[in-house]
Amino acid sequence: MNWTLLFITVFAFVMAAQVAAQKSRCYLEKESGRCRARKERVLFNRYYYDKEKKRCRRFIYGGCGGNENNFQTRRECKKACIK
Repeated sequence: MNWTLLFITVFAFVMAAQVAAQKSRCYLEKESGRCRARKERVLFNRYYYDKEKKRCRRFIYGGCGGNENNFQTRRECKKACIK
């Protein structure tokens, strides 16, 4: 077998798996986390991808727990979930 062809096939498979894993985090439900942290009365504003509205939306994050559908900025959310 041609080693170049094998390398290209394996590389394509790995890249496809990474894209699928990245997109799957966008389809998780929003989770605020189990904590209710407040730092000097400042809440943790974060963004999640709303799969039904197909856009990134703001939510209040408690500071711990939650899931991977949790982005520090709207830009990060869009980069990961909107193509």
